[in-house]
Amino acid sequence: MTLPSKKAPYVVVSYYRLGRIEDVTAEVKSHFFFFQSLDVRSRVYVALSGINAQLSIAWEHYPLLEEWLYHHPFLRGFRCKVQPADQHVFPRLNVREKRQLVAFDCEIDVSKTGTYLSPREWRAWLEREERPYLIDVRNDYEWEVGHFEGSVKPHCTSSREFITLVDGLKKTVSSEKEIMMCCTGGIRCEFFSSFLLNNGFKRVYQLEGGILEYGRQEGNAHWKGKLFVFDDRLCVDIGETPAPTIGICHQCGLPSDCYYNCANMDCNHLFLSCSECLQQWKGCCRAGCQNGVRVRHYTPGEAHRPFRRKSYYQQSSQPIAGGRT
Repeated sequence: MTLPSKKAPYVVVSYYRLGRIEDVTAEVKSHFFFFQSLDVRSRVYVALSGINAQLSIAWEHYPLLEEWLYHHPFLRGFRCKVQPADQHVFPRLNVREKRQLVAFDCEIDVSKTGTYLSPREWRAWLEREERPYLIDVRNDYEWEVGHFEGSVKPHCTSSREFITLVDGLKKTVSSEKEIMMCCTGGIRCEFFSSFLLNNGFKRVYQLEGGILEYGRQEGNAHWKGKLFVFDDRLCVDIGETPAPTIGICHQCGLPSDCYYNCANMDCNHLFLSCSECLQQWKGCCRAGCQNGVRVRHYTPGEAHRPFRRKSYYQQSSQPIAGGRT
């Protein structure tokens, strides 16, 4: 692992590996108790098919994590993506057993995946005169704040909806056509590239390390906007140089790349908003939500973080080492 050049109080680390986990429960406990000793906050999923982890950790504890991962029998040798952060970006330590690492809701044989393109190769392919078919394996709200030039907005709000797109692809894209695909960190492409190969597409390529690694190596080249991430930061720059805002305020249509969850905890809708509209609507996505029974108080100027659903406030604040979901 390579630390970011800019030192910060915390580090955000993400990693995954696909492969057989013989004892899922033991792996959950291993992650949980080690992370708990370092005040890690995380979202870690362990399944029979592998491990997918995102976490935040204090800068001074990072070398201990690095050493633990280096000696971990399943994860040793696998690269992590590392970013600086001003604070913890997850609400608590959460390590869970999962039936699927990515919720495509169908069994996918990942013994054969798409061919990796390094960030440099990906950039070169984007600059080819005859570009391959480009698939962004992220949700529509992720695409709205940032995407590669020439990519088409995916009309999907969850991973499982991508499976339904394959029949349409078969009708419009030749099985011999070169297909490029990308996602945030790479794991969704592992599964979806396998699914395409198993459905007859022969030339499938995926961005190695995902958009995060591309940004680290190539910056904003051929990229527009910011990157949506599933933690308290919500949107980040992929490179060291900030990119122009391409997102649009849900209320007034002015440029905005700030996502918020509706202050009405029974709604919790994720929407883009400028600061003026957010204040006018008191943190809600629409007028009706302001009159809800359980509306979180909105304080102008407060640093924006994802609002939690009502169920979150009802749960214990203690760390979670959970069973299968």
